[in-house]
Amino acid sequence: MPVMPPSLVPALLSSCLALLLYLVLKWIALRRAMPPGPMGIPLFGNRHQLPAVKPWRKFAEWNKQYGPAVSIFLGSTPVITAWDLLEKRSEIYSSRPRFIVAGEILSDNKRGLMLPNNEFWRKWRKVLHTGFHSRQADSYRDIQNLESKIMLYQILTDPEHYEQHLKRSTKEDERSAASVVSSVSYGLRVDNVDEWVIKENMAAMDYLTRCALTPYVQAFNPPAISQRQRSLQWFRREPEERRQRDIKFLMHLFNDVKSRMQTGTADECLTLQTITNQAQSGLTDLDVAYTVSSPFGAGIETTAGTLTIFILAMLHFPSVMRKAQAELDHVVGLNRMPEFDDKDSLPYVKAVVNETLR
Repeated sequence: MPVMPPSLVPALLSSCLALLLYLVLKWIALRRAMPPGPMGIPLFGNRHQLPAVKPWRKFAEWNKQYGPAVSIFLGSTPVITAWDLLEKRSEIYSSRPRFIVAGEILSDNKRGLMLPNNEFWRKWRKVLHTGFHSRQADSYRDIQNLESKIMLYQILTDPEHYEQHLKRSTKEDERSAASVVSSVSYGLRVDNVDEWVIKENMAAMDYLTRCALTPYVQAFNPPAISQRQRSLQWFRREPEERRQRDIKFLMHLFNDVKSRMQTGTADECLTLQTITNQAQSGLTDLDVAYTVSSPFGAGIETTAGTLTIFILAMLHFPSVMRKAQAELDHVVGLNRMPEFDDKDSLPYVKAVVNETLR
């Protein structure tokens, strides 16, 4: 084994120290050029400071500490959070950074949530807007009415396990929200969150979330990594295997709706609408399969969380609950359930709902 000449050791140490000093000084200069934020570590940034669970709490803490515009680094990628810029100048700033694992390797750039403001993202947005604009949303009221009544019955008959009716404690999967989203997306109702459609979809969403927060690839220069030989890209194997599983599952749902369309048994849903307009959209079958799966990532956990917050708020403010209940009793009575048509006659209940959503 060759031995390094002793005369080279000081030179090597000096070179390492000089490189380290250069990286630190460059990092400090870059940090000063950005909006205020936590210092972080050169090359690795602030990823170690972000908790894997509920990272938005850390963002809220930084917002109070540094002001309305906060910058952090995910690896060497700068990220600036500034609501005013996103709200008032969205045509310039409303894009996304590059997601190497979650967006490219796992999703093959077919999940709009992981895309910048490009042509495919605009097609993806148009599909979702067509399926969920205000007039189209009214067509989903029947399934919302049905699922909400089933959920209320479950809570009424088994109040001790109300959380199980809203969500599974480990995955935040609300049965009512899951069935609404499945019906709206694929025309499929579900009776419980253990059904295969829900479990497989939520497993895909959980894995996607973990990949989006994975630090080991984002810690380095993305172009440098993507240009290396695939044999050296040790991080690819697992997300590529997961991608094949996702494709098999999403295409199964797509083909199921397509088969029901051919037999005339398909209920109105987002997938049916998108297949009908597929020639105009220019989307492939796989593009459509990924696009119509988006509501699962956006509609289940958010609904479950909102309902849980509502219950918590009512426990903390019982006077508000009693006033809302009195309005319901006065307007609706005791012989029927509230319907969407009652909304304009329930201003206080409507205000409570809006405050919960806020």
